[in-house]
Amino acid sequence: MGMSKEWKKEEVIDYLRESIAELTEESKDSAPVDIHEPIYDMGVDSMKTIQLIVLIEQHFDINFDDEELIMESFSTIDRITDCIVNKLRS
Repeated sequence: MGMSKEWKKEEVIDYLRESIAELTEESKDSAPVDIHEPIYDMGVDSMKTIQLIVLIEQHFDINFDDEELIMESFSTIDRITDCIVNKLRS
């Protein structure tokens, strides 16, 4: 149980794309492609951002501190990926 999986950045990005597609009720085929596009433009509002953070914390078995939960860090798939990867390494 205590073994933590080594996540690759591509796996994190794929997970985020799928999760955003589910939250915005898009089909997986039309999952967001541009990891630098603001997730707000993909249909992720503040409530969906909170849902996404909860999904991320559960999926990757991590917890973000309140001071880490700033909009800038969660504005694009690329930035969210960096936050997750940094958290997994700490």
